Amino acid sequence: MKNREILAEIKRVEPMIEHIEDIALDIVGSTFDNYCCSIDDLIVGDKTVEVLYEYHCPSEYGHDSVLVPIEWFDEGFDYEAAYKEMKRKEREEEQKRIDAERKRKAAAKKAAAERKAKKEYETYLKLKQKYDSIEESK
Repeated sequence: MKNREILAEIKRVEPMIEHIEDIALDIVGSTFDNYCCSIDDLIVGDKTVEVLYEYHCPSEYGHDSVLVPIEWFDEGFDYEAAYKEMKRKEREEEQKRIDAERKRKAAAKKAAAERKAKKEYETYLKLKQKYDSIEESK
């Protein structure tokens, strides 16, 4: 394909890209970042679309990106409900991770207390044996 043909193909596809960018602006603006003001670029993967966007909020301006599941771009898809579900699952996973860490710490604390008690008991037995032998020698 020659450069002129490539440019003609880009010009033909450009309105479709703008349409998808408008959808991406709606998705990002109403879910991930309500300060999103424009779309910089779209990187389409197999299952997700990386949306690179510009945001502007009071006293801050910058660029960011989010991964949006590709099915969110389907006509009539309720991406706001899907976003809420995604966040709910993330919170559940985070809570499970926190609970597992808590259990691990409690088990480690219990094991340390058992080791300390065992060591103290061994020290007690040694001292008892020592003083019992002293008592017997008297």
